[in-house]
Amino acid sequence: MSASSCCNPHGRHTVLLAGVLVLATACSGGSGRATGSRPSADTRGSSSPSAASPSGAQAAQRLRAVVASWRLPAARSREVAVPAPDGLVVAGGLSAAHVSTSTVWRLSTATGHVVAAGSLAEPVHDATGVVLHQTPLVVAGGNTTTVDVVQRVAREGSAHVIGHLPQPRSDLVATTVGDSAYVLAGFDGTTSLSAVLRTKDGRRFTRVARLPIPVRYPAVAALGERLLLFGGEHDGVVIDDVQQVDLATGRSRVIGHLPRPLAHESAGVLSGVVWLVGGRSGGRLQERIWRWDPARGRGVAGGRLPYAVADAGLVAAGSTAYLLGGETPEPTARVTVLRVR
Repeated sequence: MSASSCCNPHGRHTVLLAGVLVLATACSGGSGRATGSRPSADTRGSSSPSAASPSGAQAAQRLRAVVASWRLPAARSREVAVPAPDGLVVAGGLSAAHVSTSTVWRLSTATGHVVAAGSLAEPVHDATGVVLHQTPLVVAGGNTTTVDVVQRVAREGSAHVIGHLPQPRSDLVATTVGDSAYVLAGFDGTTSLSAVLRTKDGRRFTRVARLPIPVRYPAVAALGERLLLFGGEHDGVVIDDVQQVDLATGRSRVIGHLPRPLAHESAGVLSGVVWLVGGRSGGRLQERIWRWDPARGRGVAGGRLPYAVADAGLVAAGSTAYLLGGETPEPTARVTVLRVR
């Protein structure tokens, strides 16, 4: 994300944007496959799968997607969405006017009503979020420039800065495993980043691995002690590679491929299965849902959304997930409920 691109959320890369495009230039929109160099076979690593399928995972084959009867309080894209004891927390993102926001909403999944509200200390979009020790964190992102701040969202909704990444980072993803959160991928305003960072408190970060292919706008999911990073944009090219980080060894490698290059998608784990929802591919918004098949090291068809969307928030719990906002292509307030068939 460059400062100039963040100031103009409508801007596009001269090459195709990736997965979260709206995240793409940390604030642009469009993605697709462009001509350009791809990593060599050496850096891409083996394509043989090593992530074992969780018990019972293959019983879940497809997702059913239905538009919810409730909507977000306002249109948002590239926002942070995480679970909370009383529903969902939705923070930051781009408004319908393509302006970075500081809003924090706590939503009831039963009614969609705002049960508490507050604000971020620093407005951001293209950030990432995790729940660490039962507390939502909004990590980095961009506004008029790329930032490094870690913001803790208090129970009443407002947030304050508690820490900083080692360097500014936007267009990134994060996930929690045990008592630690892991930050992957992204862009520092000049280049894509390969360092995988771990934190236990949101204040101190340690590098634990490096990605073989640095990307922006991918999706991430955790299966046991393995982090899976799906697609994204590498040097302006949307890729189909699936990268794995083994937290036990610190080893990272490519373990498989998606059916098509994909970025700006959302990922979640339902019933032990990783699902990829929406995104951008070939310069087009996607309505497809893909299921990751670790036994074959590939993505397989897993359903369709009611509408094509990218850069949406996704919160998964048990056998249900909520797809919040996103670009259709303009920011939307729509919510889709996803359930395992």
